[in-house]
Amino acid sequence: MRRGMTILELLLVMAIIAIMAASGAPFVARSMGWVYEVSNSDHEFSRLYDASMILSRYIGQSGPDKVEYESESGSIKIDGNTVIDNVTGWSAALISDTSDRAYKCELKTDNSMAGEQFLRFVVFKP
Repeated sequence: MRRGMTILELLLVMAIIAIMAASGAPFVARSMGWVYEVSNSDHEFSRLYDASMILSRYIGQSGPDKVEYESESGSIKIDGNTVIDNVTGWSAALISDTSDRAYKCELKTDNSMAGEQFLRFVVFKP
């Protein structure tokens, strides 16, 4: 009676294990890519939200006229300080023709990982 496995049997078992591991690799890669995309999207939205909070506060105090949007560099600046970069669009318009106290704002960014994202928000001046 022999004990153990021959080299041929051992190679066969290792080949079966390798094939099973390789068949699961695309699924794992897709899952990791999805997690990476979601985290990039969340990060980009957090940047948009933070910038909108800063812009809301500033526009509420000073109006939108002093917000500088530089399309060449893709940045929005307040008093020379960059609030957010990678901006592809910025608009601030009065909601009503009869009042200068409410503005509708839109901020768009384009990130190669998260794609184009935008955030619309309303600012009321006191």
